[in-house]
Amino acid sequence: MASIVTDLFRHPASAIVTIALAALLIRFGFKTLRRNQPNGAPMSASRELWSSILTCFFSGVLLTNGLVHFYHGISGEPFPAPFAYALNEGFPQYASNVLWGFLNLVLGYFLLMRGKVIGGPWQKQIMFFAGVLAMGLFLSFVFSHRV
Repeated sequence: MASIVTDLFRHPASAIVTIALAALLIRFGFKTLRRNQPNGAPMSASRELWSSILTCFFSGVLLTNGLVHFYHGISGEPFPAPFAYALNEGFPQYASNVLWGFLNLVLGYFLLMRGKVIGGPWQKQIMFFAGVLAMGLFLSFVFSHRV
């Protein structure tokens, strides 16, 4: 089990996506617990603001990462695939990229709708595009330094 986790983290974007998924699961858990309390207190304004900002930011991050992997998967171009590390040589790299890209696109779309980026305040749109830019710069830095 430890080797699978280690192999998954060999891909540079895996840590970011794993952290984003963990944050979503934690947030979902807190909402579920609060819903089960008889007098669940509403979320404070500052927590709501930060939650909204992070949702918009990570929607941009996930959609950008999803586009890159999905494109390389459907074109058959060689590109580091996170599932390929865990599944070794038995799983085609292009299929791994398509699956990883699709997962990122679905999660990014979910966050995009959840954060109400489209048609919402301009601050949310700025945070979305900041996530797109951050992931784009991160990917360009990582893959330009590969040998």
